[in-house]
Amino acid sequence: MNIKKIALVIAHQEFQPVEYAHTKKEIEKAGYHVLTVSNAPGTAMATDGTKVAIDCTLDEVKLQDLAGIFLIGGSGALDDLDNNRTHTLMQEANNANILIGAICISVRILARADLLANRKANGWDGDSALDEIFQEHGVTRSNKDVVIDENIITAVGPQAATEFGQKIVALVHEQERLDMEKKRRY
Repeated sequence: MNIKKIALVIAHQEFQPVEYAHTKKEIEKAGYHVLTVSNAPGTAMATDGTKVAIDCTLDEVKLQDLAGIFLIGGSGALDDLDNNRTHTLMQEANNANILIGAICISVRILARADLLANRKANGWDGDSALDEIFQEHGVTRSNKDVVIDENIITAVGPQAATEFGQKIVALVHEQERLDMEKKRRY
């Protein structure tokens, strides 16, 4: 059986290392391969100086190979990832029934890509701007650290990274179970 990959998208500069590492650890612990994606090739640099090798760029992502694609936060996320390319990729993933999500400040990217309209979500709000952004894009804010609304998972920040990873795995498992049921019926 071909095991699909789960993509974690990080900013090439200033991604959040705890969100990336803890989410990745939970996904790999469950036996899935993590594909590290960024806006540029080579090596990405976290806010604490941690370096991570990039597997592919946003333009090289093959959605058919993915079980899910998730945006990691950090101070560079809005600079590197809040753009038409990322918005389009996440919209295409959503339209292809691939699990999507974001943690921390990157939740704003999903809102701006109009993927959270009429959904519940949560994200980083250290600047007290999240409610205004959510209101502008028709998002209902939840008070949970990790929020699942159908095929979309959002989370508040580093303190929720382990749970974010666990919820991703649970949703991928559920999707696989549903796919197996469909195959058995046909």
